[in-house]
Amino acid sequence: IEALWDEQRYEEINETCAELLKERPLHVQALLYNGFSYFYRGVNQFSFEEKIAFFDRSIANLRKANILEIGDMRGRALYVLGKAYYYKGKFYADLTIDYLEEAEKYGYVGDDSYEYLGLAYTTLGNYEKGAESFLKAVAQEPSDTRYLALAQAYFNQGMVDESEEYLQR
Repeated sequence: IEALWDEQRYEEINETCAELLKERPLHVQALLYNGFSYFYRGVNQFSFEEKIAFFDRSIANLRKANILEIGDMRGRALYVLGKAYYYKGKFYADLTIDYLEEAEKYGYVGDDSYEYLGLAYTTLGNYEKGAESFLKAVAQEPSDTRYLALAQAYFNQGMVDESEEYLQR
């Protein structure tokens, strides 16, 4: 499975894991890599309906894995769960926050963790927490879109001066 993973052969990983899971439904490695692969396949789909089907499969596998002993992989699994819920839409923003914050507690912070946290918080109308997350994202790696998101979060709080400062950056 790891060799297939290194080559990003996600469909083959899903097929291999499906066979393993038929015999051992709680095979930790199969659940993890199956979940990760379904997530990345979902990201690459064109239609929303196709994306959701893959994200649902990813979530099902990763939530099963999360109840088992997965050691160092727990943070990464929680991170992918958070992102999968984000892609499912605004009604899952609370779960995005829960899983990404839990991943951080386990020591896993992806390059885009704070950006997704900021997006989820602002989706829920919590612009203060959104701005905090976007500030962390900007500190991690500045980009035009992160500055814009931070400026928008400040603007939505009525903090016009701070908003202008980040718009100018």
